[in-house]
Amino acid sequence: VPYKQLLSAPGNFPISPISLPVSNLGTVDRNMAHSYTCVDASDNSPVQSAPVQIISPFTALSSRSIDYPAFPIPARNSDSLNLDFTYLIQANPDDRRANDTLRTRLSLWNDYAYDDGTAETGYGINLLGASIACKFYVATPDTLRGVWMYFIEAAESASRELFDLKIWSRIGENSLAGNESVLSRMERQRPRYADSLGVFVFFPLDTPVLVQDSFYVGWQQLSTRLLNIGLDRNSPVQGVKWTSVQGTWQPSSISGSWMIRPVLADSL
Repeated sequence: VPYKQLLSAPGNFPISPISLPVSNLGTVDRNMAHSYTCVDASDNSPVQSAPVQIISPFTALSSRSIDYPAFPIPARNSDSLNLDFTYLIQANPDDRRANDTLRTRLSLWNDYAYDDGTAETGYGINLLGASIACKFYVATPDTLRGVWMYFIEAAESASRELFDLKIWSRIGENSLAGNESVLSRMERQRPRYADSLGVFVFFPLDTPVLVQDSFYVGWQQLSTRLLNIGLDRNSPVQGVKWTSVQGTWQPSSISGSWMIRPVLADSL
């Protein structure tokens, strides 16, 4: 979620509770200490932490989850935020010191994403005139500047195929396409590919558009070839993927998230 949107309604977007799975693969019981910290990567200032806690005993050949509570996103006077999380476990005795720390970064800037950045497969529709639309929500009105898209070259490249990139404020979910309200239409676009796997390509809008409440990003087919937008199978999100193949918008039956990331910003 864009950082500006988070700050407009921080209560709607807390850091989710974190559950960290750990296992004692040894054949003896141990004592184990664990803790975690979260800092602002820009200046290493603390944001959240948990004091050292002890599990005694941690039974041999067993597993458990360590749970840490949710907390609000910190407000900063900037357009982005990077949070660094560090999780530490220390067993006694500790035979694997190189395997006692987990680090991850949460980066917030100006785009939405349902996907985790990795495509397990591709998605497309092979019907002329068919459309797909991915729904996004905004907490406060904002300006849509463009869309990051990750097309994959599956069996073959679709770089010569054409589509109309479309932004809707309304598609008429579960109803006829005549209930659509189109905010922007960029005609005759082609799938483009980056030089490396997992790298998105940016499609800037010719004219930025104001979005509020909710909006949809997708395309209309100008051929019968599959365009193969990246599909992240590991991030299923319900009620946001819609398709229209015969004039009626219906929810997609394919589980996962399309790798489409709208960019909301005052300027680029």
